[in-house]
Order: sequence, then structure tokens, then C-alpha cells
Amino acid sequence: MAENIYGLGDYSTNQIKEFAKAVEDAKLNNKLIFQRRPDAVQNPAGFVKMMPLEMVAHIIPDAFSGKLGEQLTTALSSQQLEKIGAEGDPYLKEAVRISLASILQQNPNNETVKEMVDYVNQSPAWQ
Repeated sequence: MAENIYGLGDYSTNQIKEFAKAVEDAKLNNKLIFQRRPDAVQNPAGFVKMMPLEMVAHIIPDAFSGKLGEQLTTALSSQQLEKIGAEGDPYLKEAVRISLASILQQNPNNETVKEMVDYVNQSPAWQ
């Protein structure tokens, strides 16, 4: 059986929210859970903007799916994109690419997303 390197990737956003609440109710810190699955916080985009740079490359790829994933993707700074490109695994990079493509398809005139796509397509770290 293959090893699950993502752990929290087996659960939906709502399940992660419930798990984080149970951790908090036990008087434990749930911050690491949210740093791995920022799609489960109340304000995903705001949370990602404030994440420590060293944690960004460890986000579970599932966090970038759907509408919440699009919010997370557009909230990424150029430094965060660079960190993901340099240290993120191929699945995380592909999740971000897919999210960017979806956003660009819906909003082809979004200059910010166009710049992000250009960076991802041209950066050696993302190849």
C-alpha cells in the first residue's frame, strides 16, 4: 500500500473544520492543521496572506480545489509562489496550476492572474 504523504488530504474541508474544532476544544493548538489546510479557516485568503513563508510549500494540494482553492490561489504573493516552486512537491504545483487555469478561464482579463500564470510558466523552479 502506498504511503499517504498528505495526511489531511483524505478529508473534506468540513471534516478538517470539525477536526480543528475538536483539537481546539481539547485546548491544543490547531494552527498547524490550518497551515496545512487553509481552506478550512473562516477567511482562507486572509489566512494564506499571513502564513509564514516557510509553511507555504507544505500546504496540502487539496486546499487549492474549488472556489475556496481559487481564493487561496489569488491570495498567494509572488514570494509564496516562488517558495512553492522551489520547495513544493509536484502535486502541489499542479494543484496551483490547475487553479490558476480555472481562474483565468473564468476571468481572461484578470491581469494579476495573467502575471501569476506567466511566472509559473516561465520560472525554472516551476518546470
